[in-house]
Amino acid sequence: MTLTQLEYFCMVCRYHSITRAADALYVSQPTISTSIRDLEKEFHLKLFNHGKNRISLTKDGEAFYQKAEYILRQTQELYSDFSNIEENRHPLRIGIPPMISTVFFPRVTDQFQEQYNIPIQLLEYGSIRARTLVDNEQLDVAMANMDFYNLDKYNSYVMMEDRYVYCVSRTHRYAGEKGITMEMLKDEPIILFNTDSVQTQTVITRLRSAGITPNVHMYCSQLVTVLNFVRGGKCGAFLYSSLAANPRDFVEIPITPEITSKFGIIYCSYPAVFFIVPLIFHSFSPILLCLRQRDHYLEQVTVRDNLHIALLQLRQALGNGQSQSVALHMAGSVPSGEPLFQLLR
Repeated sequence: MTLTQLEYFCMVCRYHSITRAADALYVSQPTISTSIRDLEKEFHLKLFNHGKNRISLTKDGEAFYQKAEYILRQTQELYSDFSNIEENRHPLRIGIPPMISTVFFPRVTDQFQEQYNIPIQLLEYGSIRARTLVDNEQLDVAMANMDFYNLDKYNSYVMMEDRYVYCVSRTHRYAGEKGITMEMLKDEPIILFNTDSVQTQTVITRLRSAGITPNVHMYCSQLVTVLNFVRGGKCGAFLYSSLAANPRDFVEIPITPEITSKFGIIYCSYPAVFFIVPLIFHSFSPILLCLRQRDHYLEQVTVRDNLHIALLQLRQALGNGQSQSVALHMAGSVPSGEPLFQLLR
């Protein structure tokens, strides 16, 4: 039995005529007659009584017609509901923390989409705002600081625990300290993440508990901005130790008493999201495992960007005929003795 056979059969039932059914379907009469005979043979039924000018359904034929109509109707609904599912499928909305979004997520999300073929929409929010959006079903999943009072009302995975450190430049007056207390930060200019950050609220609460009014030089959302201000020498900043690991031009100082935070995923209660969250956990957990390589990565990005600017300037100079002989070399990036201008081709 095929859907085409059922369609031919039902059309004959509606018109009470093989000829009229054939005309309506733009097929030959023998095609329809053969299809009906095949159905009768397959199910061992007589479907029609053949009169002089008209055919009618047998009792078995009437029951068969009801079932066939139901199958065709359900098939049509199936096509209507799912034929354009790829175009109509909504992306998975993931809230991501600003402090690590620009470095890790482009690569990880590309790999996630390639592996699972699930469209993703990334939205950058601090943990406080992100949990509100999960509550309101405006986000499906959010990576967030888990240290807020009503965590138990959310579906969640805790992925790691980290401690805070205070970061200053190597020329800062506290650069040689082995530990730092909140009292030592009185009147010290500090950089904090935006106020929708749980980390920021934790730091401000700890400072005020020590009787210190925070001297906030700047609230910002991007880790790169924070690090640039720290490197400038005037300001300090609170970072997770994993983000500040292996610094080249600033110092991370342990905080006394220690401050720690948990980091993980919160998500809404859609059945589909319950299925997808383990995939997200599996794909995004390497972000947290490789955070200790982050500072080195940022330096690579800076070198790459500076090199790109130099190459553009060099290309312009060569194009304007301002230099007849250019032989720049870059150790570790260009093979020894190979002119850098060859990279411009």
